[in-house]
Amino acid sequence: MRTLTLFDPAFVNRPGFDPDAEAWFAQVEAAGSVFAEGAKAAYSKFFVQLKSDGNLAPFSNGMLLAFAGFSGLGGCFRPITSRGNALPTNVGFVAGQKVAAGLQGNGSAYINCNVGFLAGQQNNQSAFVWHSDIYASPGVYLGTGFGDDGSTQLGDNTLFANGPFFRCSSSGAISIGGPRTEFDIALCQRTQASEFSYLSGSRSGNAAVVSQAPLLLDVFMFTRNSGGSPTNPTDRRLSLGGFGDALPNPGAYRTTCNTLMTELGVTP
Repeated sequence: MRTLTLFDPAFVNRPGFDPDAEAWFAQVEAAGSVFAEGAKAAYSKFFVQLKSDGNLAPFSNGMLLAFAGFSGLGGCFRPITSRGNALPTNVGFVAGQKVAAGLQGNGSAYINCNVGFLAGQQNNQSAFVWHSDIYASPGVYLGTGFGDDGSTQLGDNTLFANGPFFRCSSSGAISIGGPRTEFDIALCQRTQASEFSYLSGSRSGNAAVVSQAPLLLDVFMFTRNSGGSPTNPTDRRLSLGGFGDALPNPGAYRTTCNTLMTELGVTP
């Protein structure tokens, strides 16, 4: 698959969209997907704002995937950015699970990102999803390990007060409790050894959990990678997902994601 550049004929006399957004649009369309009306403009604004806030580059040391605003399953597996231009692997998703608002989990299908956290990201990492429905049963949105030292995970679990739980380069998990029906961003990130921070919908906080060397496993989305096998896949619908270095402005990232989803017409 050829990487487009600003000097390709496809970009000549095409003002108005961010050039990196244009390159991603071309990859999504080459995979057989079709953008909804207005979606390209919304995503171009997303790219511009992420760059302005410094919140795009961190995902180049991981992966950022988008699942909303276009039809066709193929585009879900064309990253906005990824380490080494890696492509993820679809494990079990079929055409009927791709809806306008995103990609619908079914409790078994998942994505292998084919890249994971690096040793140097122990105290410099982030992971997030933007979920857009009310789930039927608990599950994991993204992660590595199953409580192992150095795990990073996002999910919902009845074992943790019926609400969101987070691990961030640690074996210890924290839960912020209900409501289980909240939809919006779920993000954790670590910039120091002594604690990590989290966002869940409109809520935010810090967890005094000491870091451990990251598990050197491929990150899975819609589930967690437990020694190469998926564990507790979610039935949640995801609209965005990614991981990488720590974000310089996670609050601004939440706002930018929420704005994108509003402009794409994504509703729970």
